[in-house]
Amino acid sequence: MLLAGSEGTATYQAVVPDTNEEGNNSTINVTFLVRFCDSYSADNNYCYFSTSHPELFAISFEAKTGDGSWNKNYCPESGHPVFLRLFIKSIS
Repeated sequence: MLLAGSEGTATYQAVVPDTNEEGNNSTINVTFLVRFCDSYSADNNYCYFSTSHPELFAISFEAKTGDGSWNKNYCPESGHPVFLRLFIKSIS
C-alpha cells in the first residue's frame, strides 16, 4: 500500500500576564498545539487543537475539504485539500 498525503504539527508558545497575582509581574507560559493530516491513501484526515491552559483560553477550529462547507470542531475524514481555521479567545 502506497501512503501519500501530508501530516504536520505546529506549536505556538506565548507568555501572558498572570492575572491571579495582583501587584506582581508574574507570567504564565502558554502552549497551543495543532496536529493535522490530509491523507491521500486512506480516509483519515484529522485536526487536533489543544492548549496547555484551557482555564485561560477557549480554543476551537473549523475545517473543510475542497469546496465543502466549514465544520466547527470537526475535520472531514476524506476529501482534499484540508483547510483549517484556528480560533483562540481569552477567558476573562
